[in-house]
Amino acid sequence: MKQKLDNLGFNLFCKLVGDRDHEKIAFLTVENLKSRKINDIAKIKMKIEKLFSTPENHAISEIYRRALMNYLKEIAFGIYAFNKNYLRMDYHFVLLNLLGMEENKEQVKLIFGRISQVWEEILRGRDFIYFKKLVEFVNIKRNNGHDFDAIFESFDMLLAAFIENAIWDDSYLSLEIASFIDALRISSKKPDFYLQKIFNENKINSNVLKLFLKFFPDKLDVFYEQLNGRYSDLEFMEKIIDACKNVDSYSSMKILKYIYGFPNNFIKTETLKALVFLSHQDNVFLLSLLRQKELPYRKEVLRLLIRDESVREDVLNEFFLIRSPLGFKNKILLENIAMAEEMCLFEAKDYLERLSKRCFFWNNNVRKKSIEVLRKWNDKKY
Repeated sequence: MKQKLDNLGFNLFCKLVGDRDHEKIAFLTVENLKSRKINDIAKIKMKIEKLFSTPENHAISEIYRRALMNYLKEIAFGIYAFNKNYLRMDYHFVLLNLLGMEENKEQVKLIFGRISQVWEEILRGRDFIYFKKLVEFVNIKRNNGHDFDAIFESFDMLLAAFIENAIWDDSYLSLEIASFIDALRISSKKPDFYLQKIFNENKINSNVLKLFLKFFPDKLDVFYEQLNGRYSDLEFMEKIIDACKNVDSYSSMKILKYIYGFPNNFIKTETLKALVFLSHQDNVFLLSLLRQKELPYRKEVLRLLIRDESVREDVLNEFFLIRSPLGFKNKILLENIAMAEEMCLFEAKDYLERLSKRCFFWNNNVRKKSIEVLRKWNDKKY
């Protein structure tokens, strides 16, 4: 018996599927549809728009909506040969294919001129497959040895204006926009535009930060000045930290280091957690933090430093080769052993074996805890 899928059913489906690869599921759904006969495209299109219009699970529903809509576009020409909208869409793709095939410089100039004339129509279609192909063809032309830069100079500004407007629009999927950021050669905006949006309108995400750092790295001092006035706004600071952790760059690491200096324990902890996502790190800075007494901070710092083989031994020495005459520093040692256990820090095995053999009765708790952790690890066959 066939069952109809409504908004409620789709939301239930999203919960059941969880964090699995929805793009792959959407692809398989389209492949399944290809074996079926489709007659009334307009009716199906309306149903798709209605089904995926719910604000709940927006990012996921958009994946399915666009996959199905793109499939309908593929079969539309055979059914609606004289539909004005579909003819216009086909005209756009004809221009795109001509651009890709043409080698003559004057003809390329003519074809791109036509694309520029219908650029607003192309943008309204929000077809990222089209945009990607266009960027690909333009790059091929630029790299094939001919002087096409003058022809495509206006394209750089058109693409920049589109992306630098879309990054603030939540209706676009973040991953779709992210794929174009590296392709941008110029910015259509001024640094003050970004700073106004970020600090006055609270608009910040990884794409925004990546573009700001790409085009205006010399404005970081101004960025820091603006942060100084907002560090007490925890919701805003969380957005900044989240954006930084998703932009793997030296500048993101510098921003997080700066944020760590604000007098707020929550911000400090979240900043250290975010640094884990970056490949760039300042070991001198982190080693200085390692000597601080606050247990939560030291744990996050340990997670960071242990990744780097060049300082790993120094870090382990700092943590476990602590002299504790009469047991005065055993509390710190026990905390460090507990952290090693929690983090499954198997690199500390040799150090725990040494601690398990410490003499004198005041080291009894250190010996017991070390042996306990070593036994757990041995049971897990690390």
